[in-house]
Amino acid sequence: MKYEIAEKYGCTIIYGMIPVTELCAVMAKAAEGAVMSPLLAKRLGANTVFGTPAALEQLVADPDTRATSKLLTKELRGDFPLSDKAIIWLEEGERGASSESMFQRFTGMPGLEEGNYPHDLSDLRRCRLLLEQVPEFAILLPQMRDVSLVWERLVERWEYICEAMDEDSPDWRNGNFGSDNWHANHLLRTAIQGSPPPLV
Repeated sequence: MKYEIAEKYGCTIIYGMIPVTELCAVMAKAAEGAVMSPLLAKRLGANTVFGTPAALEQLVADPDTRATSKLLTKELRGDFPLSDKAIIWLEEGERGASSESMFQRFTGMPGLEEGNYPHDLSDLRRCRLLLEQVPEFAILLPQMRDVSLVWERLVERWEYICEAMDEDSPDWRNGNFGSDNWHANHLLRTAIQGSPPPLV
């Protein structure tokens, strides 16, 4: 396995496939409070990126990070036709497996995640941000019904889940979830598991 480790702003960036034992050894030296950032890993074309929240914020704002993300997006997209807002989301949006699956379903663009659904409120947050940041996708949500039975149930209950999420955590867009998310979590889990929807 070949890999390369870089450091910037106190963040550790690992390119290539690193053996698990060596990854654990590297992460053992991380600063207290360090967390992994799949988002930055995508933007930098890296396997793993981790650092303290403050250090990660610096890396996100770095012009080199933005330039790398633009280049990688251009390589991924090629000549595939996308709206300006869709391109910006690929470059700067919070991309997760489920939100990428939505993007892929709506556009047909290859090279992205496919078939994944939101497993928790953090995943759902990224999906909702996609629909807000690329408004033309909002009316396409019913297309996700054809992806899987789970997605069919999620689309059917989407409005109720989002309303509960808004009520439980008004600041969800910034990643701030309330201490009591029972209602939204319950609605999401029952949709995923195929349980009958609760009465509302």
